[in-house]
Amino acid sequence: MRRKKEKVLKVEDIKKILSNVSDFESFWFCNNTVASSLEELSKLLLEIDDTTFRYHLHKNKNDYEDWIKNIIGDEEFSKEISRVKTRVTLSKKIEERVDFLKKQLKIMESKVKRKKQDRIKTKESKKVVDKKEKSKIITKNEKKSKTLKSKINKNSESRNIKNKLNENKSENKSRLQLKKIVR
Repeated sequence: MRRKKEKVLKVEDIKKILSNVSDFESFWFCNNTVASSLEELSKLLLEIDDTTFRYHLHKNKNDYEDWIKNIIGDEEFSKEISRVKTRVTLSKKIEERVDFLKKQLKIMESKVKRKKQDRIKTKESKKVVDKKEKSKIITKNEKKSKTLKSKINKNSESRNIKNKLNENKSENKSRLQLKKIVR
């Protein structure tokens, strides 16, 4: 079980703790049996005899604790097993720790996956909002453009009318002058 003071492990830390180590870093029992992960160690503890177990655990040393702390990298758990004195109990503790870490890893990975999915959904919804905004802007711009075109048309019409009036005035002046001359 997890203690209150135990530090929260990161996904990378959990993966490292659960992974296999190299042959060089593996736990070598005095009978030449080898464990390269916590899971293997747990199983092999049930297969070895008590003499082999005690060879690695007595008053002056605890090879299991040292290996878990220094090679596997699970310092908190190594402290927890430092008081264990039987191979069955140690095997059970290791098995519980492995199960706990696997569950933690699964939970953490599903959270990461959900966060990624949420980010994707957020980006997609932003794209939809952006498209709607662009559509609104385009619509506004189209309306402005139509209004401007209509104003321009009105202005050009009024210019045309003024021009015609001016033409009419000048024609009228010319006629008047001609009438004067003719008289």
